[in-house]
Amino acid sequence: ERGLKMFTRGCRSVKLFAKHMKVEEQVTLLKDRVNIACGTPSRIKKLIDMEALSLSRLKLVVLDMQRDPKSFNLFTLPQVSNEFWDLYKGYLDEKVRGGDTRICFYGAISEKDASKVLTPAE
Repeated sequence: ERGLKMFTRGCRSVKLFAKHMKVEEQVTLLKDRVNIACGTPSRIKKLIDMEALSLSRLKLVVLDMQRDPKSFNLFTLPQVSNEFWDLYKGYLDEKVRGGDTRICFYGAISEKDASKVLTPAE
């Protein structure tokens, strides 16, 4: 969320991370209009499943590809990668394929990492 400050003027943003707030508090925050939501794949999926987070107006998904101190990123850390793909297959794939939603990679990603994750267009 910190990296998005320049885009949030006039837009309401919320953090949807387990370590910041209990899920019940996040559900309350999401009752008001939210323009930008930042969170882990697991927490985002949980809030969608609880019908607290709607994807009806979702236009852009930004994937943070920055490496953590151990050099892992979203796709190379197994548990987080699996959680992302569960979220993607369950909720995002249809919207992306339909052209309603776009995926944006934020941060450095090597060609090697990209080729492991991204399959050629069908």
